[in-house]
Amino acid sequence: MPMAFDFDEWARLAEHNPLVFSQRRREILDAVIGAAPAGRRVRLRRLQWRLDRLRQTAGSPLGACQRMYELMWESFSGEHGLAAVLRDPRSHPCMARPRCPVVPLARANAGSRPPGRG
Repeated sequence: MPMAFDFDEWARLAEHNPLVFSQRRREILDAVIGAAPAGRRVRLRRLQWRLDRLRQTAGSPLGACQRMYELMWESFSGEHGLAAVLRDPRSHPCMARPRCPVVPLARANAGSRPPGRG
């Protein structure tokens, strides 16, 4: 969903009309999340919820920016971050789960047909 972004316009809107800024911001975020593949929407909504809570509790826009930066850096270089997974994909918790063994199914009578077929 490409769109033109005018930083100066958004900065003016945030300064002079924070309510409209918040409404437009929410509309765009909802549209972007809604346009994402269905399998990713829940995760994106959860991430946006987390970022919204972080902004609420930060105390200032600069504090929120710093916290988001730290969160982003942690997701890259943290214990299960992107850098670790790229070095060793098995390091991610999802990959560490034991896999279920595949049990081969053998027919009792290799020459017979399955029940109900004939």
